[in-house]
Amino acid sequence: MSLLLLIAGVLIVQVPTDVLNSSSMHAFELDSDSLCGFLAVLGATFISGFAGVFMEMMLKKKSTSLWLRNIQLAFFGAIVALMNTFSVEYTAVMQGGFLQGFNSATMMLVFTLACGGLLVAMVLKYADNILRQFSTALSILITGVISSLILGDFKPDLKFAVGSCMTILATFMYNLGLPWEFKRSPPGLQSDLPK
Repeated sequence: MSLLLLIAGVLIVQVPTDVLNSSSMHAFELDSDSLCGFLAVLGATFISGFAGVFMEMMLKKKSTSLWLRNIQLAFFGAIVALMNTFSVEYTAVMQGGFLQGFNSATMMLVFTLACGGLLVAMVLKYADNILRQFSTALSILITGVISSLILGDFKPDLKFAVGSCMTILATFMYNLGLPWEFKRSPPGLQSDLPK
């Protein structure tokens, strides 16, 4: 139930307001581009889910440390990034170097992403992949609030408030687990062992 509530809350927050208006319902018409986009998102969802579960399995193995796993993941990611950089921007990199155009804001973004990657690895190691999805949903909400309060780029509305409440409620539901009424065994299944 908490996962369904989380999905509904995130969908409410993410759907643009103009799509929900009755005059713009033609946005939901199914054509070949919409179908292709839907299938791409569906495929990316399954691949992302598999990657998250596989990464959790690899991080929870006791044979190697969290830091070694992060180094292994970063190594292969860096190779792919370098191949992409040299295939697209070879001349620019040779003339100005890798860090051309970087300023303090860009460096802060790189630092934030690196810390975020370490936090994801720690969540997967010490919690689970589902909890990571809840933290991602909460980060969307926090980003929206910061964007509204500090940057002024976003004006929260009733839709955002309802979706936020549903997401927070889903997070609490997942973390608290089943109510105690559902955890008790039925009277006929109680153990006959002495207490």
